Amino acid sequence: MDPAIDQALQLLQRTHNRQANLLRRAISQRLQDPRPLVDLGHLLVEAGQGDAAAASFMAGAQRDPNFAPARFGLGQLMERVGHYGDAAICYEEAVRIEPSSDHLFHLARALHLQGQLEDAGRHYQRAIEADPKHVRSMYNLAVLLAGVQQEAAALQLFETIVSIDSNHGQAWCSLGALRRQDGDLDGANQALRRAVALQPKDALSLANLADTLAVQSQLKQARTMAGRALKADPDNIIANLVQARMDREDGNLEQAAARLEGLASRDVGPLNRGRTLVELGMVKDRMKEPEVAFAASCEGQALLAKQPPAAGMDLNAFPNLVEQLTSWTPQALQTPSPPPPDDDLPTPFFLIGFPRSGTTLTEQIITSHTGLDSLDELSILDTIAARTVDLCGGQTPYPQALDSCTPEQLGQLRAQYWDEVRKARDGELPKCQLIDKLPLNLVHVALISRLFPESRLLVALRDPRDCCISAFMQYFVPNEAMIQLYDLRRTAELYQSVMTLWLNSREHLKLPYLETRYEDLVDDLEGTARRMLEFLQVDWEPSVLEYHEQAKKKHISTPSQRDVSRPIFRRSLARWRRYEEPVRELQPLLAPFVSAFGYSDG
Repeated sequence: MDPAIDQALQLLQRTHNRQANLLRRAISQRLQDPRPLVDLGHLLVEAGQGDAAAASFMAGAQRDPNFAPARFGLGQLMERVGHYGDAAICYEEAVRIEPSSDHLFHLARALHLQGQLEDAGRHYQRAIEADPKHVRSMYNLAVLLAGVQQEAAALQLFETIVSIDSNHGQAWCSLGALRRQDGDLDGANQALRRAVALQPKDALSLANLADTLAVQSQLKQARTMAGRALKADPDNIIANLVQARMDREDGNLEQAAARLEGLASRDVGPLNRGRTLVELGMVKDRMKEPEVAFAASCEGQALLAKQPPAAGMDLNAFPNLVEQLTSWTPQALQTPSPPPPDDDLPTPFFLIGFPRSGTTLTEQIITSHTGLDSLDELSILDTIAARTVDLCGGQTPYPQALDSCTPEQLGQLRAQYWDEVRKARDGELPKCQLIDKLPLNLVHVALISRLFPESRLLVALRDPRDCCISAFMQYFVPNEAMIQLYDLRRTAELYQSVMTLWLNSREHLKLPYLETRYEDLVDDLEGTARRMLEFLQVDWEPSVLEYHEQAKKKHISTPSQRDVSRPIFRRSLARWRRYEEPVRELQPLLAPFVSAFGYSDG
């Protein structure tokens, strides 16, 4: 018997005497059989005798060079001790002999751990082809794809995994995180709740759910989940970010700042550093430290702009659309609209403006009236705009495609609008007047006019300088419009283009509209509320003045959720004065609108 094997058996006898004697007999009697040597190797691994185990696996491979388990066992030992290159060589031999899904998976993982991502991905894919339900290969491949910014492919794989194994908690967590990153907050919420149900003490699942709930402005639940995550892992980055926001919302500014500054001093990765700095900017703004606040916001937003999914979005797509709409809309509004079809469908009213212009506050005030209801920031009109292209054969882009729509096709678009409303409201239409609130629906005023010629527009205004500073210093879920807000100058340029469209449109607009200023709501809530309700054709109800009590009971998905759940405060008025130097550079862009909307130059 080989002296190394004899020594290995002696080592094993110390802990597994009976098994060692049986293996000694098998190895001595079955001279051509590698299996006893491989079994010895596995027992030695369990006993912590790595060198002896390696000798046993290699002896097995010598007995039969085409016995895959010997190569595979040695590869597992090499991987276990961190020798991933040697492990990959062993796994390659095992795959050559027997290209099973498990062998391919381990080869892919060894390559993955070495950073050889392209080869790792190829072998994960081979493992899945060998076994279409090989969940471990799917999971690791999905993680790899997400890491190289192929989020759509990763998302699809995670969805496949949970359809095969509905109890795979890590896959549910990863699926939820990707959905959250993709802007599918409801889908993220659902997946992460499932992850937490399966892994109730997993800090990452809890933290991701807390983060999603916070973005959905479900702050009470977010606070609970963040607390559970921090109990499981006090250093969890995401949970600390959520907790910092809760501290800010509760007015614990020093505590929030300390937590965020601690995060900023760590290596948390560019995405989390960006979010940390944007949140720190909001906290320092509340603490009346504008220079620190602005610097943190600038650095944080610049980092977020370079991370997925924002980095993969077309920065010019939305500005280009607004430019097309600006040149097309005035003429389109002068074209007579066909009468509304006799379809018995109601007519929505629209609440529009620029982000951070007070639309959420306005919405909460008017929908405290028993005769008014709202859609909370759903991009239904974007869906309808895309549908106009399909109806015209896909050759003419929006908005020009709208010119080719027949009355019958406009009727189809109206019907689809209400189908989308039903989807958002569990299959039911509202029982009172619907207010469709999404600020940047402002760019679709001609579409609104064509589809709903009996509609009304409530237009929220705010000092343009406050609008831009507030939007820039806020965290938004990225889309082609919101990514403009990562840079202060681009924010002002977007304001200029969107509000130019509005000013050019309103003189041709046949729909009734009412402009309301955020500052007027703050200075004269009752008078402004009376004007709005009269415009919306409902009687006065004093309950609207207690809107903040109603808001506490509602799900509000915007960053203003906490603010509108309190009585009106004045701290956001003339906020721009704390940032006069950066705002001064925007004056050429914003001055015409400061004048047009009746604000003071000084």
